[in-house]
Amino acid sequence: MVVFLPALCRKKGVPFCFIRGKANLGKLCHLKTATCVAVTDVRKEDLADLDALSKQFKAQYNDNERLRRVWGGGIMGIKNQHMMAAKQRQIDIELAKKANMQ
Repeated sequence: MVVFLPALCRKKGVPFCFIRGKANLGKLCHLKTATCVAVTDVRKEDLADLDALSKQFKAQYNDNERLRRVWGGGIMGIKNQHMMAAKQRQIDIELAKKANMQ
């Protein structure tokens, strides 16, 4: 459910971090468990702490190239390659039949 959130946060420039365990995250917002938390309102006395945390989170998670996932790669599996080759052979046969009929 929250797999897309890191990519969205990187795209929009929003700092994010990972917390180990839903129970630990739930303690933050006084619930039993939580999957994600968004900070929307901050008191003035806590603004400096939030800025320090956001800079730290950006350095550790947003700007960390090691954590970025690259999906796919354009290489199909061997079964799919064989299936696509068989389809292409069928298409070639059909085109050859049409060319011979004309």
